[in-house]
Amino acid sequence: MFVAPASAGIAESKDHGEDANRTMHPEWRRLIEAIHEAPHECVIVVTGGGASAIAELLAVPGGSRTVLEATVPYSAAALAG
Repeated sequence: MFVAPASAGIAESKDHGEDANRTMHPEWRRLIEAIHEAPHECVIVVTGGGASAIAELLAVPGGSRTVLEATVPYSAAALAG
Protein backbone atom coordinates (compact mmCIF):
# COMPACT_ATOMS: atom_id res chain seq x y z
CA MET A 1 0.00 0.00 0.00
CA PHE A 2 1.27 3.49 -0.84
CA VAL A 3 0.42 6.50 1.26
CA ALA A 4 1.53 9.85 -0.14
CA PRO A 5 3.24 12.07 2.40
CA ALA A 6 1.45 15.31 3.17
CA SER A 7 4.31 17.19 1.53
CA ALA A 8 3.83 15.35 -1.79
CA GLY A 9 1.65 18.14 -3.16
CA ILE A 10 -1.06 15.89 -4.59
CA ALA A 11 -2.67 18.83 -6.30
CA GLU A 12 -1.56 22.37 -6.63
CA SER A 13 -4.12 25.08 -7.17
CA LYS A 14 -3.50 28.17 -9.26
CA ASP A 15 -6.60 29.80 -7.78
CA HIS A 16 -7.48 28.31 -4.40
CA GLY A 17 -11.19 28.82 -4.96
CA GLU A 18 -11.57 26.99 -8.26
CA ASP A 19 -11.09 23.25 -8.77
CA ALA A 20 -11.12 23.78 -12.55
CA ASN A 21 -7.67 25.33 -12.32
CA ARG A 22 -6.09 22.49 -10.35
CA THR A 23 -3.05 20.77 -11.79
CA MET A 24 -1.74 17.45 -10.54
CA HIS A 25 1.83 17.19 -9.28
CA PRO A 26 3.83 15.33 -11.99
CA GLU A 27 5.17 12.68 -9.58
CA TRP A 28 1.66 11.98 -8.28
CA ARG A 29 0.39 11.67 -11.88
CA ARG A 30 3.18 9.19 -12.75
CA LEU A 31 2.32 7.11 -9.68
CA ILE A 32 -1.36 6.99 -10.63
CA GLU A 33 -0.47 6.11 -14.24
CA ALA A 34 1.66 3.22 -12.93
CA ILE A 35 -1.24 2.04 -10.77
CA HIS A 36 -3.54 2.10 -13.81
CA GLU A 37 -0.98 0.21 -15.92
CA ALA A 38 -0.74 -2.61 -13.36
CA PRO A 39 -2.89 -5.69 -13.99
CA HIS A 40 -4.86 -5.21 -10.77
CA GLU A 41 -8.33 -3.93 -9.98
CA CYS A 42 -9.47 -2.57 -6.63
CA VAL A 43 -12.37 -1.55 -4.46
CA ILE A 44 -11.58 1.55 -2.42
CA VAL A 45 -13.15 2.49 0.91
CA VAL A 46 -11.93 5.75 2.44
CA THR A 47 -13.08 8.23 5.05
CA GLY A 48 -12.50 11.91 5.60
CA GLY A 49 -9.79 13.51 3.50
CA GLY A 50 -9.20 10.22 1.70
CA ALA A 51 -12.20 11.00 -0.48
CA SER A 52 -10.02 13.29 -2.59
CA ALA A 53 -7.83 10.28 -3.45
CA ILE A 54 -10.76 8.78 -5.35
CA ALA A 55 -11.09 11.92 -7.45
CA GLU A 56 -7.34 11.94 -8.15
CA LEU A 57 -7.36 8.28 -9.25
CA LEU A 58 -10.28 8.88 -11.58
CA ALA A 59 -8.86 12.13 -12.97
CA VAL A 60 -6.07 10.22 -14.74
CA PRO A 61 -7.05 8.18 -17.81
CA GLY A 62 -7.29 4.46 -17.03
CA GLY A 63 -9.20 4.77 -13.78
CA SER A 64 -12.08 2.66 -15.04
CA ARG A 65 -9.64 -0.24 -15.59
CA THR A 66 -8.39 0.03 -12.01
CA VAL A 67 -11.27 1.13 -9.78
CA LEU A 68 -14.19 -1.30 -9.59
CA GLU A 69 -15.96 0.60 -6.83
CA ALA A 70 -15.25 3.51 -4.50
CA THR A 71 -17.12 4.11 -1.26
CA VAL A 72 -16.96 6.92 1.28
CA PRO A 73 -18.79 5.92 4.48
CA TYR A 74 -19.66 9.22 6.13
CA SER A 75 -21.53 8.40 9.32
CA ALA A 76 -19.92 6.67 12.29
CA ALA A 77 -22.77 4.17 12.12
CA ALA A 78 -21.64 3.20 8.60
CA LEU A 79 -18.22 2.27 10.01
CA ALA A 80 -19.52 0.20 12.93
CA GLY A 81 -19.20 -3.52 12.37
